[in-house]
Amino acid sequence: MTEREEKWNAFVEYDIRENNSLIVNQYEEIQNIMENPLKYKATVDGYLYGVLKNATLHSEFYKSFDKFKSLQDFPIVNKEILKQNWDKVIIQEYKERTDNKEKHTSGSTGTPFRVVWDHRKHCRMISDAKYWAKLGGCESHERVVCLVVEKKKHYVPMEKQERDNVYTINCGYFDDDSIGKLLLEIQKYNPKCIIGYSSMWDAVANYIYEGKAGICNMELYSIMAEAEGLKERTREILSNYFKCPVYSRYGNEECGSMAQEDGSGNGHILNTASYHFEILKMDKDEPAEDGEIGRVVITDLFNYAFPIIRYENGDLAVRETLTDGHIYLKDVVGRKVDMLYTTDGKMVNWLRGLIFLKDFDDIKQFQIIQEDYTHFIWILNTKNHSYEDMIIKESKEVFGENAEFKFEYVDEIPKLASGKTQMTVCKIKEN
Repeated sequence: MTEREEKWNAFVEYDIRENNSLIVNQYEEIQNIMENPLKYKATVDGYLYGVLKNATLHSEFYKSFDKFKSLQDFPIVNKEILKQNWDKVIIQEYKERTDNKEKHTSGSTGTPFRVVWDHRKHCRMISDAKYWAKLGGCESHERVVCLVVEKKKHYVPMEKQERDNVYTINCGYFDDDSIGKLLLEIQKYNPKCIIGYSSMWDAVANYIYEGKAGICNMELYSIMAEAEGLKERTREILSNYFKCPVYSRYGNEECGSMAQEDGSGNGHILNTASYHFEILKMDKDEPAEDGEIGRVVITDLFNYAFPIIRYENGDLAVRETLTDGHIYLKDVVGRKVDMLYTTDGKMVNWLRGLIFLKDFDDIKQFQIIQEDYTHFIWILNTKNHSYEDMIIKESKEVFGENAEFKFEYVDEIPKLASGKTQMTVCKIKEN
């Protein structure tokens, strides 16, 4: 029996014992729906009706929509609306449950936000992740390495890492020494798949392109690039070096991974088994045509604790619907960020400089501007001015003890054309 088979069998037993087989059963269902969406349309429609009915019965925010006839009877919301109405949106019977999962995001809008997932939703997310991995050629419990911004923010006990065969490696800086050590550490795990943010992969690709990487001895099935858009140059360099396909994933912290490239060339295939997607016109709340750029609006079919219904996340995309029922996103336009640098010139993973702000909901928006290698400006949209000492302490750990910080407080940080706030701005010429 292989390592994968042993760990998969052990996980099946764990899932039976702890979740009544919820993860394994949902994994099978997701595969069935995604392989034949037209056949299972009634099942998905049932999930949509269920989450809408649950919201109108139990969420103070949605109770007035109890006479709904369709999804379009519900309002379109964004992150700020959900934040302002948080206590009304959350369903009280779930609020204090010990098996909830909280998700905190600094978000591509530059707005901290907290979402509660009930246990079923959390299990659905795990099942989704297994499906995406399989779509990239990696069966559940093949060995996977996840590149994370900071381990203490993504702490997973080693016992669980070994059980799931998914290991985390810190990737906070992008200088040559850090990238070289990262590649050596990855090889120690001999993974079949590596998952990381696109900006991380940009830095690794540059390191490889400059001839600084040794020979790759790994036999990978795939590489996954998350969060920011994947550059074609990065894809080509990584694919040639690691000798495997490179796929882009699309998602967010508050919902999960919602789409992934599947190698068809059609773009990101949408996970219509777990989410309902609308692409709406730029200037009105009507469906955009296939091939027309529009606003991405998401309904999570499985979050019963904190309903995410008609959630406009600020992304723009072009939809393509195939005759077999599969739906793809093309040309996703998301966040724009600049890379930042330490005081001694070391390139910083942009998330590393922001992640500590995720837990502070009363900061409506934030932005960091790097004037030069030593001087930074924090732009904060908040009435609470007591965070400065904490921000300086955390920022010095990232950028250097000799870094200097100023603070500016505003009522609104200007948005980009995409509707998002640019969280990092670097004025150093190398950027």
